[in-house]
Amino acid sequence: MIQRIQTLYLLGIVVLTTLMMCLPLAYFVGGEETFNLYGYGLRSVASGEMYKTTIFLAIVLVCSALLPLLNIFLYKRRMTQIRYCIVEFVLLVGSVIMLAVHYFLFYRAFADFDFHAQGMKVTMLLPIAALLLNYLAMKAIAADEMLVRSVDRIR
Repeated sequence: MIQRIQTLYLLGIVVLTTLMMCLPLAYFVGGEETFNLYGYGLRSVASGEMYKTTIFLAIVLVCSALLPLLNIFLYKRRMTQIRYCIVEFVLLVGSVIMLAVHYFLFYRAFADFDFHAQGMKVTMLLPIAALLLNYLAMKAIAADEMLVRSVDRIR
């Protein structure tokens, strides 16, 4: 289980999506106050108060962190693993789309201030890295399945 390369890829996806939940994804400055966008909501830097929640993004991120963890333990059922990788791909694309929508909506909300600034943090690129790791895991699982099928043919 651990000696397979796709296990490391799937663990990488778990780590990246967990980091997306914990680290700030973007920042917004409106007037005198600074806000950080996390996977679970928009939080003030100064007071730590939560202003807006992004509950659906949080649900998608939690699901996209738990699914590869479950997928690691299904190492005897490779076709199921491939299907779960496809579901993970859809979840990660959905999280990228939801991040873009939330960034745009909060940008529009802060545009009303006299002074406003916004920016993305490096953690906004983590879903793209997770998509790459998911592709590599799916490719490695498919290679294992082809190897097992070729050995079965020889007998």
